[in-house]
Amino acid sequence: MKKLILLITSILLINSLGLIFTTLQTKANNQIIYVDDDNVTGPWDGTQEHPYQNITSALTYASSEDTIFIYNGTYYEQILITKPITLQGENKHGTIIDGNLTGDIIKITASNIKITECTIQNSSSTSSGINIASISNINISHTILKNNNIGIYLYASTNCTITNNEILNNNIGMRISGSQTNTLTNNNISTNTNMGIYISDSNNITTQNNTITNNQDFGISLIASTQNTITNNNISTNAKYGIYLFQSHNNILTNNNISSNNDFGIWFSQSTYNTIMENNILNNERFGVYLTNSTNNTITKNNIQKNNQIGIKFDYSDNNTIHKNSIQENLIRGTILYYSNNNTFLHNNFLKNKEALTNINSTNFFDNGFEGNYWSDYNGTDANQDGIGDTPYIIDENNQDSRPLMGQFSEFTIPYKEKMHIVQIISNSTITQLKFNETIRMLTFNATNPNNMSGFCRILTPEQLINWPQIVLIDNQEINATTLLSNTTHTLLYFTYKNTTQEIEILSEPFHELLTKLNTLQENYNNLNSIYQQLLAEYNTLNQTYYQLLMNHTELLTNYNMLNQTYQQTLANYTNLLAEYDTLKQTYQELKTNYTQLENDYNTIQTNYNTLLNEYNSLNSTYNKLATEYANIQTILQYISLAATAITLITSSLAIKNHKKFKEQKKLAEQYKIELEQISLLHTARSQFEADVERRTKKIEKFEQKYGVTVKPRNTLEDIITGLELKKKKEEKE
Repeated sequence: MKKLILLITSILLINSLGLIFTTLQTKANNQIIYVDDDNVTGPWDGTQEHPYQNITSALTYASSEDTIFIYNGTYYEQILITKPITLQGENKHGTIIDGNLTGDIIKITASNIKITECTIQNSSSTSSGINIASISNINISHTILKNNNIGIYLYASTNCTITNNEILNNNIGMRISGSQTNTLTNNNISTNTNMGIYISDSNNITTQNNTITNNQDFGISLIASTQNTITNNNISTNAKYGIYLFQSHNNILTNNNISSNNDFGIWFSQSTYNTIMENNILNNERFGVYLTNSTNNTITKNNIQKNNQIGIKFDYSDNNTIHKNSIQENLIRGTILYYSNNNTFLHNNFLKNKEALTNINSTNFFDNGFEGNYWSDYNGTDANQDGIGDTPYIIDENNQDSRPLMGQFSEFTIPYKEKMHIVQIISNSTITQLKFNETIRMLTFNATNPNNMSGFCRILTPEQLINWPQIVLIDNQEINATTLLSNTTHTLLYFTYKNTTQEIEILSEPFHELLTKLNTLQENYNNLNSIYQQLLAEYNTLNQTYYQLLMNHTELLTNYNMLNQTYQQTLANYTNLLAEYDTLKQTYQELKTNYTQLENDYNTIQTNYNTLLNEYNSLNSTYNKLATEYANIQTILQYISLAATAITLITSSLAIKNHKKFKEQKKLAEQYKIELEQISLLHTARSQFEADVERRTKKIEKFEQKYGVTVKPRNTLEDIITGLELKKKKEEKE
C-alpha cells in the first residue's frame, strides 16, 4: 500500500513539474508585460488588468524576448536591462523615464534589445540617458533623449541602430567610443550644449540622413576613427564647427549640407586619406573647409560658396588633391595655402571670389600639363581655339596655372553597359539636360550663353560611349569641330557657336551616316505615310458614306417591312370592320324597329303610368281616410264588446241609429275594395313592364358584346316614374 501511495505521489509530482515547466515555457514566448504608474493599490501581476507600477518590477519578472509596455506617465527610475527584451512606451511624449539626476537612466548589458516610444531625461551630470556597453544588436527608435549628460553612450558595441530619435538639450547628444559597424540615421540631434555626435576610436559608423543643428560646439566630431561614412546630413548653425576630424583616416564625407556654422564648416586636423565629396559647404562664418597638418586628403565635386572668409584653408597640409570643385563668391579668398606644399588643384572653378587663391610659403600644382582650372578673373586669350588660355594664370612667382581653362569645368556620369562613364566639358556656356541615347550612341545637351556672347565647348568623351570619328550637330545642322585628341580611350573635341541657346548633339560619324540615311528613310516614310493617311482619310470618308447609305437602306427596308405589315393588318381589319358594319347596319335596323316599338310601348306605359299615378294618389288619400276610420271603428268595437250588456238596454231609437251607421261603413268598405282593385291594376302594369324589360335585355346584351358599346335602358317602372317626374318639374320651371 505504501508503494502504491509513493507511486501516485511521484506521478502527481512529475505532472506538477511538467505543468510548471509548460507554464514557464509559455510565459517566455514573447509575452507582453504591462506597466502603469497609476496602479498604486495593486494587485500587480503584469497583466493589462493588473499592470506593474514600475518598470523595474516588470524587468524582474520578464523573460527573454518579452515586451514591456509602459503606459503614459512619469517613472522615476534607474533601469538595468540584462536580458533581450523590448521596452516600448505608449507615446514618446507621454511615457517619461526620469533619472531624477541620479546615475545612468537605462543601462544595457545584454544584446538584442529594443527601446522605442519613450522620453528619457535627467541623468546625473556624469552619466547617460542610455548606456550601451560591450554588446550588439541594440535598436533605439522614436525616442526623446533630453537634459542628460550624454543622450546615448555606445561603448565597445557593434551592429546597433539609432534611428528616428530626438536627441536634444543634452551636454553631448551621442557618444560612440571603441565601437564598430553601427548606424545613426534619421535622428534630430540639436541644441546640445557641447557636441551633437562624438565618435572616438571607432570605425564603420554610418551617420546618414540626420539633422544636426544648433549644437554649442561641434555638429559631428571624429577622433582617432577610421572608415566611417557621414552622408546626406543637414549639419548647420552649430556654434563652432560642422564636422571636426582629429587623427582620423579613410573617412568619407559626402552629399551633406554643411552651412551657416559659426566657425568652420569642416575641420581636418592631423587626418589623412579622407574624402570630402559632393557636399554643399555654404555661408559658414569663417572657413568652408580647414585642413591643419593633414595630408593625402581628397576634396572633390563640392560647392564651396559664400563663406564669410575663406572657401578652403590649408595650414601645414601637404599632398592633398583638390579637384572638380566650385569655389565661388567667398568673401575674402577662395583658397589660402600656408606652409602647405605639393597639393594638386585641377578642374576647379574659382568664381567671383574677392581673391581667388593665395600661397604663403607654399608651392603647389595647378595643372597636369594638359588642363588646369577656371579662374573667373583670368584675362588671357585663346587664339588657337582649344579652350585653354594662351598664357599662364599667375598666382605668385612660384605658383601658376600653365593651362588655365577658358570656361567652367563640368563633369557628368553616364551609365552604359553596366559601367559608369565620365564626360568632361569645358565651356563658357551653361550646360544643362545632358543625356545619352544608347540606341544610336548619341550625346545631347543644351548650351546657354550669357549676354549674347559667342560660345565654345571643349568636350572629352569615352570611346566606349561614342566612337571616333565624331560628328557635332547644333540645332540639327552639322558644324566643323576640331579633334584635339583621339586615342583608344577618349576623344577630345573643340567647337564654337554663336546662338544664345542651342541644342548640341555629338555622335559617331558612321552612326551619323546611318542616322542621315535613317532621316532620309524617315522623311520618305513620312511622305508616304502622309499620302497613305490622306488616302486612308478619303477611304474612311467613302467607307463612312457607304456605311451610312447601308444603314439608311437597312432603316428604309425595316420601315417598309413594318409599314407593309401594318398595311396588311389594316386591310384585314378593314375587311373585318366592313363585314361587321353590314351586320351592325342590319342589327341597327332591327334595333331601330325595336326601339320604335319600345318607344311606343314606353309612351303607352307612360300614359298608363300617369293615369295610374293619379288614381294611386286618389286611392292613397282614400286609403288614409279609411285607415283612420278603421282605427276609430276598432276602438269603438272594443268599447262595444265591453258594454254589450249596456247596449241591450239602449233604446230602440239608438239601435236604429247604429244600424244606419253600419250601412254607411259598409258602403265605405265597398269603395275601398274598388280602390284596391285599381291598385292591383298598377301591379299588373308593373309586371307587364318587367316582362318586357326581360325580353329586351338579351337583345341589348348581344348588341353590346358585338359592337362594344354600352346601352343603358330604363329597367324598372320607378325609373320611368322618376324620369316623368323630372320631366314634369322641368316643364313647370320653363
